[in-house]
Amino acid sequence: MLTSDASIIANNNKPGVYPLKHENALYWVKVSGENKSNLVRKISAQIAKLNAFTFFQTNATQSAYARFAHEKTILIKLAQLGLPVAKILADDERFFVTENAGVTLKELPPEQITQDLIVKIFSSYGYLHQHNVAHGRPALRDIMVRHDDEGAHVTLIDFEESIENANAQLKARDMFLLLMDLGRLSFITTEQKLSALLQWKKLVDDDVWQTLAKMTRTFSKLTFLAKLVLIVKPKNSTSRHILQAVDILKVATQ
Repeated sequence: MLTSDASIIANNNKPGVYPLKHENALYWVKVSGENKSNLVRKISAQIAKLNAFTFFQTNATQSAYARFAHEKTILIKLAQLGLPVAKILADDERFFVTENAGVTLKELPPEQITQDLIVKIFSSYGYLHQHNVAHGRPALRDIMVRHDDEGAHVTLIDFEESIENANAQLKARDMFLLLMDLGRLSFITTEQKLSALLQWKKLVDDDVWQTLAKMTRTFSKLTFLAKLVLIVKPKNSTSRHILQAVDILKVATQ
């Protein structure tokens, strides 16, 4: 059975995600236990308790068990709503099993990353936001893509940092972090990102868009910090991606 096979993997491996082949199909087993707390995240969690700084909210200070249980609960709820998230097929307190959803956006060949796919990715986050859930940490590795005769299908994974009853700032943060990480794919043009961002705008309430615009104005005043980092470390990718994201948002929200 799928559950017993997954249990063997959980009993014999460290926390992480592992492939499982069962009856000629591929599944993934996520084993609980990874501790992601550190001093910076603890400080961020305290700052985020202030309404003006919810941008820094994180679940990383919670115990590994709490984050794991939270992720399972969120995934089950969102899947029941028909949203594009990983579907849990079997689980217990130590692990859960999901079906194979393709490859990560990071691994996808550039020729397969079309404008239609980029719009689907932004829209997937928009559907979460419509249900007042923020992913918390959008990244290329958390976006799975599968192709079939009907086209590309997007599945979002890794909801440990997700937040229910998310406010506008947390939803806007998702977009900023998504745009930042997309900067790693240099072949995606500014125009493509702008077009997809405007599709996301259609899915969310106006206060979310206005919050994103306000966030953009704030970050615009702080871009000198990223520029200073680039003077010292010209190859610093994080600073470059921050500047790229801010530039895109300035055009979109002006």
